[in-house]
Amino acid sequence: MKSITIPQVECIEGKTRQEAVMLFNRRMEQLASVNPEWEREGDIFWITYNKLLEEPENIVEEHEMKGEYRYCEDCPFCDRVVDIYGNIDTKVKWGKCMKYGMVSVNLNKRVCAAYWENEERR
Repeated sequence: MKSITIPQVECIEGKTRQEAVMLFNRRMEQLASVNPEWEREGDIFWITYNKLLEEPENIVEEHEMKGEYRYCEDCPFCDRVVDIYGNIDTKVKWGKCMKYGMVSVNLNKRVCAAYWENEERR
């Protein structure tokens, strides 16, 4: 994930000193999570803070930013261990990735780009 910090400045002023203070207090509550700093210049308040933007660097991060999480056990390339009856053995937490040459994978690990590329092709 690529993070970009953007400095922000806001000017808070009101028609009266009381209104300016009320607007300032309300805005400081809204910005509390970004640790704003402020300066006063007469009846005007200057609030400065940093805005953090995160941009996905690959297809996996793009889907995770949307809240879409998938795990290796959901992947069609994952070959799971089967019991003697041909049913998936749910006690085994490892499988083989057929996409990358039978590499062992933990079934609880998040999927790689191959899964999302396959999904988008469908």
